[in-house]
Amino acid sequence: MGDKPSGDISAVTAHTNMLQQVFGSNIASDSLLYSYKRSFNGFVVKLTEEEMKELEGMDGVVSIFPNEKKKLHTTRSWDFIGFPQQVNRTSVESDVIIAVLDTGIWPESDSFKDKGFGPPPSKWKGICQGLSNFTCNNKIIGARYYRSYGEFSPEDLQTPRDSEGHGTHTASTAAGGLVSMASLLGFGLGTARGGVPSARIAVYKICWSDGCADADILAAFDDAIADGVDIISLSVGGSTPKNYFADSIAIGAFHAMKNGILTSTSAGNDGPNFASITNFSPWSLSVAASTIDRKFFTKVQLGDSKVYEGISINTFEPNGMYPFIYGGDAPNITGGFSANTSRFCTRNSLDPNLVKGKIVLCDIFSNGTGAFLAGAVGTVMADRGAKDSAWPFPLPASYLGAQDGSSIAYYVTSTSNPTASILKSTEVNDTLAPFIVSFSSRGPNPATLDILKPDLAAPGVHILAAWPPISPISGVQGDTRAVLYTMQSGTSMACPHATGAAAYIKSFHPTWSPAAIKSALMTTALPMSAEKNPDAEFAYGAGQIDPLKSVNPGLVYDADKIDYVKFLCGQGYTTQTLQLVTGDNSVCSEATNGTVWDLNYPSFALSSSTFESITGVFTRTVTNVGSPVSTYKATVTGAPIGLQIQVVPDILSFTSLGQKLSFVLKVEGKVGDNIVSASLVWDDGVHQVRSPIVVSILCTWGTFQRVMCRLQPFILTCYIKCLTAMDGVVTVFPNGKKKLLTTRSWDFMGFPQEVKRTATESDIIIGMLDSGIWPLVSVMKDSVLHQANGRVLVKPHPISLATIKSLELNTTEGQLEEGFPLLASQCTRYVCQMVVKLGNNKVYEGVSINTFEMKGMYPIIYGGDATNTTGGYNSSSSSLVNGKILFCDSDTDGWEQRILYFKMNATMIFPPIVEVEDKLAPFVASFSSRGPNPVTSDILKPDLTAPGVDIVAAWTKASTVTGYDWDTRVVPYNIVSGPSMACPNASGAAAYVKSFHPT
Repeated sequence: MGDKPSGDISAVTAHTNMLQQVFGSNIASDSLLYSYKRSFNGFVVKLTEEEMKELEGMDGVVSIFPNEKKKLHTTRSWDFIGFPQQVNRTSVESDVIIAVLDTGIWPESDSFKDKGFGPPPSKWKGICQGLSNFTCNNKIIGARYYRSYGEFSPEDLQTPRDSEGHGTHTASTAAGGLVSMASLLGFGLGTARGGVPSARIAVYKICWSDGCADADILAAFDDAIADGVDIISLSVGGSTPKNYFADSIAIGAFHAMKNGILTSTSAGNDGPNFASITNFSPWSLSVAASTIDRKFFTKVQLGDSKVYEGISINTFEPNGMYPFIYGGDAPNITGGFSANTSRFCTRNSLDPNLVKGKIVLCDIFSNGTGAFLAGAVGTVMADRGAKDSAWPFPLPASYLGAQDGSSIAYYVTSTSNPTASILKSTEVNDTLAPFIVSFSSRGPNPATLDILKPDLAAPGVHILAAWPPISPISGVQGDTRAVLYTMQSGTSMACPHATGAAAYIKSFHPTWSPAAIKSALMTTALPMSAEKNPDAEFAYGAGQIDPLKSVNPGLVYDADKIDYVKFLCGQGYTTQTLQLVTGDNSVCSEATNGTVWDLNYPSFALSSSTFESITGVFTRTVTNVGSPVSTYKATVTGAPIGLQIQVVPDILSFTSLGQKLSFVLKVEGKVGDNIVSASLVWDDGVHQVRSPIVVSILCTWGTFQRVMCRLQPFILTCYIKCLTAMDGVVTVFPNGKKKLLTTRSWDFMGFPQEVKRTATESDIIIGMLDSGIWPLVSVMKDSVLHQANGRVLVKPHPISLATIKSLELNTTEGQLEEGFPLLASQCTRYVCQMVVKLGNNKVYEGVSINTFEMKGMYPIIYGGDATNTTGGYNSSSSSLVNGKILFCDSDTDGWEQRILYFKMNATMIFPPIVEVEDKLAPFVASFSSRGPNPVTSDILKPDLTAPGVDIVAAWTKASTVTGYDWDTRVVPYNIVSGPSMACPNASGAAAYVKSFHPT
C-alpha cells in the first residue's frame, strides 16, 4: 500500500485505469471492492492468477497479496499493575480518541454511557454508520463496519453492533467507564473499568463470525487515520508470519505511524511455540499476555468420595451425582464415528442415547461442544496441556492433568455404576502472578531477529469486561446464559491494556510521537523473572507495563518515518518500493542504509548462528523528557559470564528538555546458552530508564558443494521468501529429518536361490544410503542392518539356519553380488502371534516378536497408576513397576481396548510366541504410506509393492535387537518391518534386471 494519492486524478480513477490495462475496457463494475484513498493508496480487486501476475509486474505496484482472514487473539487487572482508579488524570483525557478495530461494540453497555461527556473533539472527522438499532453517543463517537466478502452469516449483524463479544470486551478494557458491582455471575465481583475511562471510542467493525479480512483491516486503517484517532487498538492477527509489506496490519500500522498514531497489537495465541508471534513490525507495539492474581479451580467428586481438582470457570450449581461415562465407550456409530474419535468428545462423535443425562470423560481439552450437543450434563477433560488459564464452558466442566485423568478413567471403566459431580468453581489468589501465560506467542521476531519482540506484556488472563447479552459466554450456540460482563483470556485482552496505557501517556504528552510513547511504556516496564518464564524476553519483552511510571520516563528513544525507512533499506527493500509506500523521495544507498542495530529501538537484540565469539555495536539516541538539567549514569546489570557489555559514553549530561544525546552499546564475548540477557539502565537518581539486552543463538549454517550448492540456515517464513527471490536460488526448504522406513521374502515372491544369473552380475554396484553397515556379518564376506538389514538383500552369500532367537529358522540369501521406484510394503507368508494370559485364566491374542521365556505369573500394573512424580526422562515410577508387567495405553487406540481386569494382586504371563502361516498374504501393510502423488496427482504413486513385513536379514552387533541400549540381546540376524525392508527387495530386483540389460 503506497502513500496517499496526490494530484488532480482521483484514486478511484487511477485504480480503474490500472485495472483496465489488465482487464481491458470491459472491467466488471463489481471487480473493484475497495479503493483506499483517505490515508494511503491501494485497492482490493477480484483477480485470477494470470491477472494477478500481470498486475504485479506493472509500475507503481508495491505488493499484491490475497485477501486472507485473520483471527481474534482472545477487572482487577488495572489495580494489579499498580494503576488504581484514583490516579492523577488530565482534563484532556477526554480529547484522546481510541480506535478499536474488532468485532464491533454493544453500545447499550453501562461501560459506554456518556454521562458527563461533552461533544466529540473538534479533530474528529468520522461518522456513525449506524442504522435504526445502533446509535453513537459522546463516548462512542463513531462507528463503521466493513465486509469485503459481501455475504453475511445468519448470526452476523450488518451494523457496527457486536454479536461476537470480543470487540465489546476489548473496548471496555481500554476505555470503558466505571461500573460497580460488575461480575460474571458472581465471579470477579468489583468495579469494571478501562484504563482511560474519559477517552472516546471509535469503532471499526472488521471481524465477523468467520474471521477478519485483510481488505477490511486496511479499509479500517484508511478511515481511522483520516478520522483523526490518536491510538489504534488491534487484537487481531494472522496464523503465519509475513514480511512487512505483505501483511495488512504492518502496512496499516506503518501509515498510522506516519500520521503520528501508535498501533497497539496483540502478540498472538500460538505460544509457547518458538517464533510464533505474528504482529512484529518495529513501528507497532506488540503485546504479550501475563497473568493476574486470580485463578479458578473446579473440583470433581466421584462416587467413591474421591475428589480431584481441575480448572474452569464453572458458574453452574451442582445438583447431586450423575452417571459417569467414558467418551470412548459412547461412540456415535451410526454417524460413522469410532471410539478412537469419541474418546476426544469431538462434535457429533458421541452417541446421544448413551451420553444424555450423564457426565462424560474426554481425553483432550475442548470447548465442550461435543458433550453439550450430545445432551451430557457435564464433562471432565484430561490431558497434558497447560493449566494456567481457565475458561467458561456451555455445561459444567473441569479440565485436569493426565495423572488425575488416568485415576478417574480407572474409576469410570472399572466401576459397575460410576457417578460424579462437578462443583461450582472457586476463585483463589494466584501468588505466582505475574508470569507469561503458555498460550501467549513467543519471539524471536520472524522477520528481523535483532528487533526484540514482543515489546512488553500486559494482563491477559481472566479479564473481566463488558459483553453483549446476545453472545454466549462460552462461544457455543445454545448456551443460554446472558451476561453483561464476562471473563476472557488471550493476548486480545492484553492488547487493550497496553492501548489504555498508551492513551494515558498521550493525555499527558499530546505531541509525543508513537515511538516516544512506545519507548516510555517499554523503559518503565516492570522487569519479569526468567525463572518463571523460561523463554525470558522472547516471552515478555521489556516486562509488564507500569502505566503510572510511563508518563514520566525521563528519557525516550524516539524514531520517525525516516528512521524506519533507513531500517527498511538495510533490510533489502528497494528505493522504488519505499518511495511508493512513503510518498517521499527517500533513496536507499550505502550511505543511508541503516543496519538493524542502528534503529533507535528501546531494546537491544543480537542473534548469532554459533556459540563462538559474538560481537554487536548498537547506536542509540535518547531525548530528555524529564528534568531540564540532569545527568544520567549507565549501568549494565545481569550480564552473564563471558559476555562483555560496554556503554560509551556511560554518562549523559542534559541541559534542557528535548535535548538529544547519543551513545554506543558494544556487546562481545561468548555465551553458553541459547538465550541470555542483561539490562541497560540510565539513572539520574529519579528516573531509571531500563532496556533489555538479549543475545540469542538461533541459526546454523552449512554448505554442500559436491552435488549441489545449498544454503541451509535455520530460517523462518520471512527469510524463506527473501531467499527464494534471490538470483541463483532454485529452491529453499527446511532442514528436516528423514526416517528409516523399516527375508523367506525372496522365495515368497517366486524368486528362489537357484535362478539364472549372468556373469556380469558382479559388475553391478548398488549405493546404499542408510545408517551404515556391519561388514563382519557372514553374508558380507567377499567370497561374494537397518543399512545392514537392507544390504544383505543385495549381495548373495547364503547362510543356512539364520534365525533371530530361533524364529524364522531358514536360509537367508541376498539378491545380487556387491554392488527408484516408489514402493509400498507388502505382508509375507508368516506372522508372529503372541498371547497374554491373566491370573483369572482369560487369554488375549496380540502380535509381537517376543523371544523371552517367562517363568510363571507376574504382578501387573497399569501405567496410569505408576506415574513418576519426581520428574526426569521416564514417565513411570521404577519403584512401582520393578518386577511387574506394565500395561500401557497405545498412542493410537487410546483406552478403547483397555483390559478391565486390573485389581489388587492382578497377575499375568506371556506364553511362548507362535509363528503361524498368514494365508491372507500378500496384502499391503497398514503402515505403508499411500498415494495419491501429493505434487503431481496424475502420476500414480506408489509404483509397486514388495515384501516389507517380518523380514529376517543381517543385523549389526553394534545395536541390540530392539535398538535400546538397555536391551542386552545382540544377534547377527533380526526381523524388521517397514517400507525400508520393501525398498531393498525392489533394489535387488532392479539390479537383477540391470545385470541382464546393462544399457
